[in-house]
Amino acid sequence: MTYPPLDALSPLGPAAVFPNLSAIRDVNLYVHVPFCEMSCAFCPYETRLISDSNSNIDRYLRALTTEMDLIGDNLRNAEVRSLYIGGGTATVLSEMQLETLLKDLRKRFAFSPDAVRAFREGDVDLVVDHPAARARARLSAEARAELRADLAP
Repeated sequence: MTYPPLDALSPLGPAAVFPNLSAIRDVNLYVHVPFCEMSCAFCPYETRLISDSNSNIDRYLRALTTEMDLIGDNLRNAEVRSLYIGGGTATVLSEMQLETLLKDLRKRFAFSPDAVRAFREGDVDLVVDHPAARARARLSAEARAELRADLAP
């Protein structure tokens, strides 16, 4: 038994959920990638273990694109100040999946020229690009250039 009863609830559309988003001018985006190669005892996030043959990632990315369409339309006046991709381990995405995700984000959101772009790899946060701190840790100059190009306006 639930209260209120489920049949008393009506579906909510974007106008009811996002009434004031068009007034927002600056936004920080977080993209949750709920997949990991292993389970960490300290991790509080909702994640799933994956295998190379797991099609759940592609299904999740398609659903994420649908959500980006909805939110992107409602945030059309906002400029993205930072992008963080994490939640699980963003690097479980294949190169093609990550490239598609970045393209989809760029298509739906306006990125500030000085936006911070970061993603999570295991228990290390990697800054991909920011004018004040050019990529820390394991990203080569070539990889940074490719990711910057993927997110360029």
